[in-house]
Amino acid sequence: MKHLSLSILLMAMIAGCGDNPAPSPEDQGTLIQSPSIAAPDPYDAKTSAPSGFKLPAGKLTNIALGNWAKTKRDSTGGDDFTKGFDDKALAGRDFTITIPLSQGDDETAAVWRYDKEKQELLLELDMEYTADLKGQMAVFQSAKDVRSPKQMANAFGVTVDVSQTTQWAIGVGTTSGYAGIIPSDALASSPDQKVYGYLTTTIKMPGDQARSAVAGMRLEIDGVVQKNRSGNTVECSERTTEPKIDQPSETVIKTCLIQAKFRRIAFVTKDGKALKEWRR
Repeated sequence: MKHLSLSILLMAMIAGCGDNPAPSPEDQGTLIQSPSIAAPDPYDAKTSAPSGFKLPAGKLTNIALGNWAKTKRDSTGGDDFTKGFDDKALAGRDFTITIPLSQGDDETAAVWRYDKEKQELLLELDMEYTADLKGQMAVFQSAKDVRSPKQMANAFGVTVDVSQTTQWAIGVGTTSGYAGIIPSDALASSPDQKVYGYLTTTIKMPGDQARSAVAGMRLEIDGVVQKNRSGNTVECSERTTEPKIDQPSETVIKTCLIQAKFRRIAFVTKDGKALKEWRR
């Protein structure tokens, strides 16, 4: 009797499978993680601020500012009753960060381009706008991690391997409206919001000299850390782009903006010579 009941159940399940409709285009947009296949995501782990975390004396550098921002980003306070990482000690601190140049790379704040016909070297600081934080910043630390695909499925059981990418960016800039040296654009939507464009310089230079100049050149930014309107010195955001059947990729974007006012910006060669300098 038990064998007969099992046979009837299996026949009903097989018959039912033939009645399932094909996924519609609307249904293809919803993917859920297959729990039996996917491994835990180590990047979801949150940690409290380390005990005794201190800033070094003197001017802060890329490392100190980056570590401070990462600590703020990863700190939740541990539970609902523990205060998170207090970033206010950063306010008023002077800093000097350096950013290596890249050839027209959108992920880097310091860019060079060379017009060999005109024999002109263009040097550019590109302030990146981050919509999540509603501010702009010069990125000085960035990274990308691509992990093994994980299998996900929609409501109709259609499975697909989804690529996983995590991107980090840390920069100095502002959500409060005044960055110092860089002029604001007229495209601001309100008096409280300022939009900053490019800071560029063009230098007439033969090709051999330009090739030598950009090798090891860096952008230097001197400034002071400020508080924004909410009293914080660091604002962080995290956003995930959801995967779809026709676009099987999942990207987590983590951004931290350190509030700052710029006092000096310079393009400096590897031997310490400033090809172009702006001061406030």
